[in-house]
Amino acid sequence: MLPDGFSVRPPTMADLEAVVELMNASTLADIGLVNFSLESVGRYWQAGELNLETDARLIFAPNGQLAGFAQFMEETPPTPCDVDTWVQPGFVAQGVGEALLHWIDERA
Repeated sequence: MLPDGFSVRPPTMADLEAVVELMNASTLADIGLVNFSLESVGRYWQAGELNLETDARLIFAPNGQLAGFAQFMEETPPTPCDVDTWVQPGFVAQGVGEALLHWIDERA
């Protein structure tokens, strides 16, 4: 379930910079690395393997800040899917990750 006051929607190319910032903040907090760039994520989003409308979700805090991002890609067997989630470190304890996992379960 989405935390109170938070909102969810699919990303658009206009969200690319905010998503890359979120991905880097999350991985920096988790593993101490910043390994995403506008160019690499932008190329991936435009390559056609990920349909932003159906395969990705953004969660926004009540103040409009991007709090989380998830993507779900169907794969060829034996791997049925590839799933990734990123949560802004300040929102980890607020249920954002759980809301993203709930969307992934529904999507699957």
